[in-house]
Amino acid sequence: MEKDETLNKESKKSPVTKKKVVRKSSKARLALLNQYREHAIDNEIEIVQSNQCGCFFCRHVFDARDVQDWMDGEHGVTALCPECGMDAVIGDASGIEIDKPLMKEMNLAFYGETYMKDNPEAARTYCIRYIDGKIAHKAKSEALFLHYLSILEQEGDANASLALGEFYRLGGDFVGQDLNLALSHFEMPALSAHPHALCAAGAIRLEKMDDPSDTSLAFEYFAKASALGSMEASYYIADCYLHGYFVKSDPNIAVRILENAYDTLSRRFAIERNGWFEFPEVAYRLGLCYQKGLGVKQDEEWALRFFLHADLAMRIRQNFLGQDHESKMAEDLAKRITAIALSHNLSHNEIVYDADTFEDSVAEMGESLEERTIENVSFDPDGNELSFDMVCPSPCLITDIGNLSAAFITGPITWHLKDVASYKISSENKFTNISGDYDSGFKFFYTNDDGDDVTVFEIYFARDPSNVEVTDKK
Repeated sequence: MEKDETLNKESKKSPVTKKKVVRKSSKARLALLNQYREHAIDNEIEIVQSNQCGCFFCRHVFDARDVQDWMDGEHGVTALCPECGMDAVIGDASGIEIDKPLMKEMNLAFYGETYMKDNPEAARTYCIRYIDGKIAHKAKSEALFLHYLSILEQEGDANASLALGEFYRLGGDFVGQDLNLALSHFEMPALSAHPHALCAAGAIRLEKMDDPSDTSLAFEYFAKASALGSMEASYYIADCYLHGYFVKSDPNIAVRILENAYDTLSRRFAIERNGWFEFPEVAYRLGLCYQKGLGVKQDEEWALRFFLHADLAMRIRQNFLGQDHESKMAEDLAKRITAIALSHNLSHNEIVYDADTFEDSVAEMGESLEERTIENVSFDPDGNELSFDMVCPSPCLITDIGNLSAAFITGPITWHLKDVASYKISSENKFTNISGDYDSGFKFFYTNDDGDDVTVFEIYFARDPSNVEVTDKK
């Protein structure tokens, strides 16, 4: 009986003792893995001296010579995995035996779900690197990207919700578009005051149109985004007035909204080099209104101008959003530009720097914070032709409607203007503003410290320049 009791006592103690030993062993192992992990930081020398390397993020084992990408750190240079692009590479010159079982163990310890929940910055770093294209876009890495974003979203990370919404709105490399999922992320509480998320949610509701209430909620989203200062909301609200979504159709209001937005965005696009996301949408819609005569007198020349600007801005935007996102708009723009060109016998040609192009471009070249200069002015009195160089620190947006061209031009631009009746130039050749047109002439000026406009260069035209007067104040 006593023997049995003794055995029972030992059997009860045994599991506890083993558990303690296992726990101590796990802690010791984790400590060892942490030591191994240190060899993935500032490890350029070790990697160069290694024969074999392993990545404990993607668990890939490879020849050390395959490492081609590096990342500068605070105290040295860190190797990036040639397979996944993560900074989780260890070389055998560290004294560590590199094999797949070890990489798997370290992966679970430092990139498993528990680790990512406890270390959101690690998940955030991976997602940023994936978006920036620094991690190979494969099915596994895309799945991890979505998984880590979900972990961050559960912690209330608004940027994660936004990234998930955009992913499912456009579709990924291996997971297709899902507007319902996209909408669920855009409508997360963390994005309730985010203008782009509001516009995206509204646009999806308009596209889905499964429920009549979708239009009213979409308009509310756009109105809220507009109140928060969103320029993106302007063209969505214009769509509502053009098509009668929730509000009574009124093309006049739509055009006024679009023209106000265009005035702001064209400056941002041409002078400040931003607004690339909203500008093509506004320009495209204005082009449609002028082409069809919706809310404005039909004018195909103005329509063509807006379409050319939309096409240029859209091609710039493709660098950020990809070709697939732009395909429908690109196709429609190409058709409309071609249709107008055929009706007016126009064709695509190189930009001609003449008076017509100068007039087409003045609005975009107008006011700038940068000082620009007029140089090498030359006048031919017999041919009434004026030539000069305009030197701009930043690329200039030049529009030549007659040759179906719009582009940012760098370096000095040499203009050749015909039918010049007179010009005036001062000893000061620096200017920040241009105003005028072919009929009234052009004025180059800057605003001094007192707020007065100081004219430095003036050009006047005459269709029949029989009385040419040239004044040179140099």
